[in-house]
Amino acid sequence: MLDVNEVLAKVDIVDVIGSYIPIQVSGKALKAVCPFHDDTNPSLSISREKQIFKCFSCGTGGNAITFVQKYEQIPFKEALEKVAVEFAHMDVKREPIKAKYDPQTMRLFQLHKEVSAYANYCLHTDAGKEALKYLSDRRLSMEQIDNSMIGYIHDGAKLYDFLIQKGYTDTEIERSGVFQDKRCMFAKRIVFPIQNSEGYDCGFTSRRIHDDHTVKYLNSRESDLFQKNKLFYHLTAALNNNPKRSLILVEGTMDVSGLERIGNTQGIASLGTALTSEHAELLKKLRSEITICYDGDAAGRTAAVKSYRVLRDAGVSVKIAVLPKDMDPDEYSLQDPEQFKATLANAGNLYDFYLKTMPSFPSYADKHAFILNYLKDLVKEDVLMQEEYTNQLSEAVHMNPSVLKERMQAMLPDDQPQKAEKSLKESPKKAAVKADKRGQAKKALLKQTVKNKMEFKKEVTKNFDRLVESNQVIAFDQDRVLERSDILEKYLFTKGPVLETQVTVLEDKELCDFRAQAICEEAVKVICNENKIPKANINYIAYLHKDTAYPHIHLQVWQKEPYLSKYAVGNHFFQQLQQQIDEVMNKPLDLSKNPLIAEEMNIGDISVSPITIG
Repeated sequence: MLDVNEVLAKVDIVDVIGSYIPIQVSGKALKAVCPFHDDTNPSLSISREKQIFKCFSCGTGGNAITFVQKYEQIPFKEALEKVAVEFAHMDVKREPIKAKYDPQTMRLFQLHKEVSAYANYCLHTDAGKEALKYLSDRRLSMEQIDNSMIGYIHDGAKLYDFLIQKGYTDTEIERSGVFQDKRCMFAKRIVFPIQNSEGYDCGFTSRRIHDDHTVKYLNSRESDLFQKNKLFYHLTAALNNNPKRSLILVEGTMDVSGLERIGNTQGIASLGTALTSEHAELLKKLRSEITICYDGDAAGRTAAVKSYRVLRDAGVSVKIAVLPKDMDPDEYSLQDPEQFKATLANAGNLYDFYLKTMPSFPSYADKHAFILNYLKDLVKEDVLMQEEYTNQLSEAVHMNPSVLKERMQAMLPDDQPQKAEKSLKESPKKAAVKADKRGQAKKALLKQTVKNKMEFKKEVTKNFDRLVESNQVIAFDQDRVLERSDILEKYLFTKGPVLETQVTVLEDKELCDFRAQAICEEAVKVICNENKIPKANINYIAYLHKDTAYPHIHLQVWQKEPYLSKYAVGNHFFQQLQQQIDEVMNKPLDLSKNPLIAEEMNIGDISVSPITIG
């Protein structure tokens, strides 16, 4: 029987917590971002002298064992054994953990393993010659193929008979996700086995070898066993013999093979989907250090930034490697393996990535958008990193660092302590003017029109660049500031009519970006409620015109699917929007989730007066 006090006496709480989350040292104080609530500033305090931790925001506290228990969400007894073995290095006979899966589920795992072995065997037969040639042409060695159990399913009917002979029932075969109505989903496809975090085979990702107009990549059907937003290809193998749990996140299965080609077995890939918060939580629980290594093209670099944010916000230690433009890890491993190794070794943080991949700026709008995105991320970091990387940005874009710092400070929520230098603080006079302005009631007029998407496309093509260059308009959606190419791409795939809500704000000549987006978000919610449309089914673009007599927003809303011929927007819409804006008025905006930069933080006092629908 383990003695709790004996285990605690043999471990240092700083080492235990530091193996899960980054710890910041400031003199004698040890702090960390609390993993037990939505923390932005380090509020978790750690005492080496007392060997305890305490969060002064959510109240969670305890010793090294209770930290592991709460972090991994496991019973106290299991956490005690884990700390004793992994941190105190005690020779403990750990009691077997109760089986997580029932016998029926274990049979399905075994079924997947049988399919994997069958497919790998078929790859080495005459039926698999063409598939084996494809893999050989992609420079995969036989060792890589067999170690990863890559296979090929030539004949789905024969696989079905094989599983029946192994004793599996029709119901089990159907539940596996490999078959649907006795038809194999992966017939004539190369298959890559997927394991869950416990190492059980739970599904497949596959690739066609013929250009036969079928889907290029296909995964197992979603089920209790296979949920692609929680799974990675090659995760189990990447964690083997990897005590630091350092992982390299790439886009596809062939990129994992490219890493293996240079002797790196730490590659993992999400299954054809953007990185999700569920992915991040799994990596966090595994205490993994992640290096993102996506394709070097524009799409890959955009995806790398998004994945970095997801992992950083989940508390995962993360870096990004910068690949040459238009090259993926698989190609890079073939062209210059030594340089590829150096690239991985030199991976840096998000701001290093921004600066290394900074494009040329054909217009001020391009430069402006780049700076906004950079500062939006940097505002979440500690003051030392802000100082360093604001100065680096200043040199890169040839702008005064104090101006950049002031703009970044404007992004902080009203209730967050300012980190600015004294020279950046508001004067009492300026603060009083702002407070007085916020106390003034403002009005907004609403107008509704319905147009064809082609009308908007023509208007954008004709006028957008001119308006942007003269600093008269800024366009955005729910995620980011938009360029003309982004807008036209959205219109290209728009089906059905586009509903435009024009919001004109009276008595406010300085309508800021944040106010505009807050209004747009509320308007979209109300439109969804009016028409009983899920918000996830809605897309929008907003244009904020600031340099006019009365600032106004053109909000263009359309449905992704299904497409309606009409939008029902009546008086109830105006009443609801009035109510929503009133709510926004009375609470601070969460600017950390807002892609736009503003000079004011409060939505202000806005009352809405409906006018005739056009």
